[in-house]
Amino acid sequence: GSWGAGLPVLADRLRGLGVDPGRVQQVDGSGLSPMDSVSPAQLALLLDNVRQRPWFRDFDAALPVAGNPDHLVGGTLRSRMIGTPAEGNVHGKTGSMTGVTSLSGSVTAADGRPLVFSVLFNDFLSDSPDDLQDAIAVRLAQYAGPADRTRGVPAGRARGGRSRRGAAGTPPARRRPAPRRHGAA
Repeated sequence: GSWGAGLPVLADRLRGLGVDPGRVQQVDGSGLSPMDSVSPAQLALLLDNVRQRPWFRDFDAALPVAGNPDHLVGGTLRSRMIGTPAEGNVHGKTGSMTGVTSLSGSVTAADGRPLVFSVLFNDFLSDSPDDLQDAIAVRLAQYAGPADRTRGVPAGRARGGRSRRGAAGTPPARRRPAPRRHGAA
């Protein structure tokens, strides 16, 4: 096989799993190129669609399990989300490169609903925001259904003050000064 011959096969497979290959950019087979890109929405769509496949349980069971201390079971999640509803519940794949980190996987919500998720942070300047990824996964594990409402501190205030990032790693909205009224004293 060759890269040129493999790309149409990959596009066909992605289409078969409900992913638009036009929204995925892959320039090498490793996924390590800074030019490779896929959105969290496309990853979540992929995970949601593979849940319907007969092999999904085996796939999900092969993913690291949050808070499981066994290195072969907990993997990169073995020391994360311990003592939360996500412990033993979140199955996910982490990924990281300089300035990029991700967590995508599945969780069973408190109401019993199976959920999938994908959290990707790009271009962060601080330490890796694993704690934010974990908070999102824990909140999904706590979700009790449509009547459930967000509780706690508004985004950006959870760490005692100002945040350089807004929800889901987007820059916070900038406040504009109030418009001046002409003729007012």
